[in-house]
Amino acid sequence: MKNLWKKWLRTWRSRGKISDTMKTQSFCYVFLLAAFSFTNSQSQTTSITGTIYLDINKNNTYDTGEEPLQDVLVSNGRDIVISTAEGRYTIEVNHGQTIFVIKPSGFSLPLDEFGIPNAYFHYYPDKMVPAEYPGLSITHEVPKNVNFGLKKSPESDTFKVAMLGDLQMRNQEEINYANRLLTPELYKRDDLSMAVLLGDIADDNLNILNGMRQITKHFKMASYPVFGNHDRNLEKPWRYNFTSTFKKIFGPDYYSANYGKVHFIMLNDILPTEKGYTGGITEDQLTFIENDLKHVPEDYLIVFNQHIPIYSLDNRKDLLELIKNREHVLAVSGHRHILEQEFIPYADGKELHEVVAGAVCGLWWDGERDWKGIPVAVMGGGAPKGYYVFTFTGNQYQMAYKALELPPEKQINLWTWQPDRGDPGMQLPNGFKGNEVLANVFAGSVRTEVSMCVDDGKWVPMQKADLQDPYIARILYYEKKGTYPTPGQIRSGLRKEPSRHLWIGSYPEGLSSGSHKVEIMAKDPYGLNAYEVSFFILGKFD
Repeated sequence: MKNLWKKWLRTWRSRGKISDTMKTQSFCYVFLLAAFSFTNSQSQTTSITGTIYLDINKNNTYDTGEEPLQDVLVSNGRDIVISTAEGRYTIEVNHGQTIFVIKPSGFSLPLDEFGIPNAYFHYYPDKMVPAEYPGLSITHEVPKNVNFGLKKSPESDTFKVAMLGDLQMRNQEEINYANRLLTPELYKRDDLSMAVLLGDIADDNLNILNGMRQITKHFKMASYPVFGNHDRNLEKPWRYNFTSTFKKIFGPDYYSANYGKVHFIMLNDILPTEKGYTGGITEDQLTFIENDLKHVPEDYLIVFNQHIPIYSLDNRKDLLELIKNREHVLAVSGHRHILEQEFIPYADGKELHEVVAGAVCGLWWDGERDWKGIPVAVMGGGAPKGYYVFTFTGNQYQMAYKALELPPEKQINLWTWQPDRGDPGMQLPNGFKGNEVLANVFAGSVRTEVSMCVDDGKWVPMQKADLQDPYIARILYYEKKGTYPTPGQIRSGLRKEPSRHLWIGSYPEGLSSGSHKVEIMAKDPYGLNAYEVSFFILGKFD
């Protein structure tokens, strides 16, 4: 049976694509939503009670004299209760549910030694099926009191969050890649308040989730994990088992937290199917979101964090209906291994800005290695692997893409045609004259304005282009020729597809022989204000 599962997995692994595995018949989809909602028999129901308190001595124990905390929210993934003046709460739970504290602004949740919040309790009284990867244990007994200690944590209304798309590590070698590239960057930053891991932390090998904790323990901030399609167990029944290992290591697979005037909702939008998975939000989660938003002030910014982008979910309309009266909403997703931005209409004239944050692993740690032995793994649109940093001020936000090991100001890559490169893979795109200039603005969108200037002349606007980045075309050329991958490397996984963040312009024909300067500026309403300069030579000087 184990070998059959592995064969099934190899056949259906999706590698981040939103394709036929994301399309299901309406009947099957409704069945999935029902199957993954925890509406269980009364025999599986119990009440859990405890105290929410201020953990003054930080020992995670409710000691005599420690202050109870009122009006703290506790959820079972559907319902939400509020702690009393005595800090007490009582909530009913069914098999397969996890109770968790919704972090209030001005307080921090207890963290485990790896920087993961651990204010939760799993309730799994029924027998669990044997699994390839260690998962949750049976809940033999519920403690008389399940207490949660919080700490006061002064929070500014202006703060920064690292949004980390797919790390998608397959083995120890790739854990090492992430640890060498990402960990030093976040360790050296003292301006980040939290990090969000946007799913596909592993790549089907769920032992990797423990390896992720060896990375987050150096972040010096809380890390909030999101569940991804490659983080799931395969054993049936899926309803109780497909998140088992993730939950054992990281806690609830969906939850929410407040920081300043921002309310973060971490979703699990993966629904397993016989052919892999589909993207959707269960009725339990929709109920949780509806109940959760009742406790969020209208002027707060709502930030949805999930793996599969909301724009592609089968029941996204159900989610959009829940925010129809909200003015301030943002979504940040992973999954696609590209950088893109969508503006999803909802209610009357409103838009949900969704940012697909790319991937820390680029394209799965594949492709040729750099001089330090780490795969370049450039993403499909021609952006380097990296992550986003969001700056929140009240209910407003700005964002900046940060390419790994590149300076923060590196936001644009330029291309001009140089006919004497001695590189047959660098070819002039069809229809080009040779005086074109291409600007790959990593964090660009349809709201981005890009302009160029040649030799200190007039600044002129560039046009968004539906083209493949020529540097990506070069890699594909050498893969087709068999030059790549070189021995010991892995094929890149790149495809022939247009970049979503490429702009085109041209310099005047008839420029004199010699070296010329081209400058690019890019800006948008979300904090992008980037500049790049490059030089190209016309004529021969050898």
